[in-house]
Amino acid sequence: MISDLRTFHLIGDEAYAREFASLSLLSRKKGLRWILWKLQEKGVSKEIQNQVLTHWAEEEKEIARQVAQKWIEKGMPLHQIARGLQNRGFTSPTIRHILKLDSGGNTDVYPSDHSMDSD
Repeated sequence: MISDLRTFHLIGDEAYAREFASLSLLSRKKGLRWILWKLQEKGVSKEIQNQVLTHWAEEEKEIARQVAQKWIEKGMPLHQIARGLQNRGFTSPTIRHILKLDSGGNTDVYPSDHSMDSD
C-alpha cells in the first residue's frame, strides 16, 4: 500500500521512509540495517536514510530485545540468536548491546539465567 502511494507520487520520500521504517521495524521486526538497505534500493536519499537511522536507533534496541527474548525462551543458543538478529538486519552495535557481547564474541556479562533485564 505504501509502495503504491509512492508509485503514484502521492507520498514523498520522507513520509515514505518514515512509514516504511515504522512498518518494517514494529510489525515485521526488521532491523535498521535491513531498512536502510531497502530504502537505498528504492532510491531514497542518504539524508532521509540518516533521519530514519537517528529517529529509530533506540527503538531498534527494544525490538531486538523482544526478538531475542522470544528465541531465548525457546532455548536457542546465543550464537544462533546473534546470527538470527543479524539476518533480520539489526545493526552490530544493537546486537552486541542486547546480547552484551564483547569484541571477541564472548559473553561473560550476559545473565546466566538468560533473562533480558533492561540496563
